[in-house]
Amino acid sequence: MLPQTGRVYHPVSEQYGGIGLIKSALAIELSKHFEFKSGDESQPPSHLTWKNIRYELTNTLFDLVKNRTFINRE
Repeated sequence: MLPQTGRVYHPVSEQYGGIGLIKSALAIELSKHFEFKSGDESQPPSHLTWKNIRYELTNTLFDLVKNRTFINRE
């Protein structure tokens, strides 16, 4: 998740640009389950707890997304 925008991204094939945006309704639902290291919400989430399983997030896309300009296709 990019804290400045609240948008949640996922990896996709390089054929499609390497980065996909999760639909807002799903991103809102997922964000309810995010945990932030030391409670610092200015940084990307560190964990996601889903169905009582705690997942550590790698945030591998964070550096790619924070400086990238996206084309609005609406």
